[in-house]
Amino acid sequence: MSREIIFLGDFKDLKIDNCILYFYINDNFIHKKIKSIFLEIKNINIYFINIEKFKEYIKIYDLQSIPTILFFKNKKEKLRLKNIVSRNEMIRHISDIY
Repeated sequence: MSREIIFLGDFKDLKIDNCILYFYINDNFIHKKIKSIFLEIKNINIYFINIEKFKEYIKIYDLQSIPTILFFKNKKEKLRLKNIVSRNEMIRHISDIY
């Protein structure tokens, strides 16, 4: 399976099925670390969503903190990460879900 890393350009571009939604604020150290991990992932689509541009997602996904990472499988949320995790832990979560 191929994957895409998608920087969301429009609310209607979001297609939730088997994917990861990564909510972030601008480029900072944490964002760069998470982004580098996601660049290694080859089998799942990842949506990068700048919450400053798409504030409507705060309510839609009940975001309590940023960054937040949501893992969807078969259109259902399987995992929500609100804290920064190590590269190995992130890879393990992805392997477990997909």
